[in-house]
Amino acid sequence: MVPDSPPSPDDSDRSDTGSAPPADDPASPNASDALGSADGDTADSASGGPITTAEFFCETGLLPHEYVLRALADADGELPQQAIVGLTDWSASYVSDLLGEMESVGQISRLRFGHEKVVYLPSAVPETSVGP
Repeated sequence: MVPDSPPSPDDSDRSDTGSAPPADDPASPNASDALGSADGDTADSASGGPITTAEFFCETGLLPHEYVLRALADADGELPQQAIVGLTDWSASYVSDLLGEMESVGQISRLRFGHEKVVYLPSAVPETSVGP
């Protein structure tokens, strides 16, 4: 089961097995300080209670941005932003902030279609939306 909401990892809560992805790997927790490195960061979930990144990591084995990347990969590289909210039970504002951080470091792209934003892995962005 996915916890209510994820926060940032506390590196002291993670054991280093020497098999961490390289810092330039987009799935790496070191890819960006904005993607879950603040100690004690929490987010409110749609159902109420906050959860720390360390708790989320212990339950899923993934950091929040890694979870999103895996969900996108499982969905052939694209999901409506609201589907991510539904999959995780994280608050819409937390998901929006997390996706904004991920977009700023090139891990994902988001396109607006009417009132809906669709989230894409870089390899799945529709060709018609690619600018000159």
